[in-house]
Order: sequence, then C-alpha cells, then structure tokens
Amino acid sequence: MIARRAILLFTRAIESEIKAKRFRGLSYLQHQQLYRRLIAHTIDVAQCTQAELLIAADKPAPEFSSAAHFLLQRGQNFNERLQHALADAFALGYDEVLVIGNDTPELCRTLLEQAFSELAQHPFVFGNSVDGGVYLIGVRRTALPHFGMLCNACRWHTSFVQQDLHRAIAALGGSAAWLPPLVDLDRIADLLHVARRHASYALMLLAFLPFMQRPLFYLTHFRVPCSAKRLHLPLKHAPPVLLP
Repeated sequence: MIARRAILLFTRAIESEIKAKRFRGLSYLQHQQLYRRLIAHTIDVAQCTQAELLIAADKPAPEFSSAAHFLLQRGQNFNERLQHALADAFALGYDEVLVIGNDTPELCRTLLEQAFSELAQHPFVFGNSVDGGVYLIGVRRTALPHFGMLCNACRWHTSFVQQDLHRAIAALGGSAAWLPPLVDLDRIADLLHVARRHASYALMLLAFLPFMQRPLFYLTHFRVPCSAKRLHLPLKHAPPVLLP
C-alpha cells in the first residue's frame, strides 16, 4: 500500500510575518517582496514532489490559494499551534507529513524526497538548522501520539532545539533521521549568506539599495574568486553579479 504523503507549510500571512520578524535595514515594502519570494519558493519546491501541499497559517491569503488544503492555525503559542496543525493534517487521512517553514530558501526537492525516504526507517525525521533549530519536521502517523512529548520538551526558537529533541527521542527509546544542515533566515547576516550563493537573492538585495550605493555593497558582500563566471545585466538594473 502506497503511503499518502503531505508537505505542510507552517507559516503566517505576509503582513503577519513582517510584524513577527523584521530584517535590519529593509523597509516595509522590501519585507513584503522578500516574504512573497520566500513563500512562493517554498510552495514551488513542495509542489515539485509527489506529496500534496497543505498550508497552515494564521489567516487565509491569496498566496496560499494553490494548497490542496488550508488549515487555520489555532493555539496560544508556537508549540500548541504546531501540534494542532500536524494533528489537523493527519486528520485529513495522510500517513506521512513533513512540516516546513518559509525561511529556508536552500531547501530543495531532493531533501524533501530524502526526508520521506527516511520515514520508511524512522518514525521521525528532522532537518538541522545551523543555528541549532530545525527547518523540517517529519512524522509518521504511528508516531503522532509521541509527537506532543517531543514538542513539549523543546525550547522552541532557541539554539537548544536539536539538543532537546535528541534527549526527548532517547527518553522515548525511539529513533530519528537527521538531514544535512541548512541556513534559515533569522538575521540580515543569514540573508546575505544566501545571497552570496544564489544570484536571484543577490539581485533582489541590490535592487533594494539606492543606485549609488549598489557598487560598494556589491564589492563588500559579493566578491568571489576571479575564476567565477560573470552574469552581466544592464547597468540601470544592477552591477554585474558573480556566480560560483
């Protein structure tokens, strides 16, 4: 029997994201553009897999219209909202669910498919964030009764999440798979890290700046070895961006 699989995007509407997490130096309009790009990218990656896309958010929004199901978040804090969202996803009849956020632009289809493959061997799978958190949570239906204990043991939004999960899984006598580490976006430094590796984000940041500030910003943050290839754009848009 083939398992019914879903990817649950656990997010907020764009205006809610801006209120909850802002990046130093960006205007409100620039935050709108950034979060619109992040949410659209995450949806595109999820829909490249064979799993159905679910979105759990604080309120409906046009950017969520492509989901197979929209789930309204409920609960007084992150822990409660996450547990309710996963329970609501399994209530739709799925056997395996991956929970992802919108702030990991390097998440790709290969990692999502690897996560589902790991669920064939383990009841849980997690994606390591380099700051100690997680960018992905995967759960089998049979492990759902234990998920609440894992959540309650976690100090969410701290660098101790991975440590807390390891301890809670050991206390259960269970097992979990761990995916390769990725950067999630919590600070402007994280956004710069991604921009250095992905030209589309570099171009977006350059477009945010006044024209006269772009060359200095470009030279300061995006210099790479001379062997790199150059992507030339008209000067009125941005200076050349170096691609690895």
